[in-house]
Amino acid sequence: MTVRRFASIAACAAAIVLASSSGVRAESYAGFRGGINYAKFTTSDVDYAEITGVDSISGLATDRRLGFSGGAFIGVDYGKGLGFRLDLVYVQKGGMDNDTTSVDLDYLELATLFVYRYKLSERYTLRAFAGPVVGLWINAELDLGPYDKDLGEVIEHWEFSGTIGAEFDMTAGPYVLLLEARYTKGTPVFKSVGLEGQPINIDAANSGISVMTGVAVPF
Repeated sequence: MTVRRFASIAACAAAIVLASSSGVRAESYAGFRGGINYAKFTTSDVDYAEITGVDSISGLATDRRLGFSGGAFIGVDYGKGLGFRLDLVYVQKGGMDNDTTSVDLDYLELATLFVYRYKLSERYTLRAFAGPVVGLWINAELDLGPYDKDLGEVIEHWEFSGTIGAEFDMTAGPYVLLLEARYTKGTPVFKSVGLEGQPINIDAANSGISVMTGVAVPF
């Protein structure tokens, strides 16, 4: 299943939830979460020379980049364990080679999520979620150790992803504490033309696993 097809199915599922839940008592909540993102390119071969047009730079982006992931969210719980949530997240992606060279890509993402919840007790709840993500590129650099090279001209400004994950909630008075893990995979990162007008033939896409903690307030 492609990312675009997954995103379309998830968006349709969320729309069905909203349509079928009209007239059902809803409970809203909002909050924030933050943590780490283990980012990696889905391809095992990223040639830095091809990206930048500089012959002396080459390498493999086979290692994960450890970055930050976090932001705000707002959601609605409907009857029968179904719900809907919007996440606005800043996330650091990209990849590294076996030494110190890395491609550092930062995005601002909006996720539209279909949520299913299972209540373990009055205090504890499990949630599963999936949906499409739209990301806007806000920073792109090739980190060479002693200096950085801007990659803004060769990065696609918009990224379309699909995400899936699970969350554990614990009610603590008026607040809900949460622990979440999610996997996200996106569309190709690089444009077809490099910094010096040379064609780029790299089908590299972002993927990553995020682990975050946070707090929500029902209202």
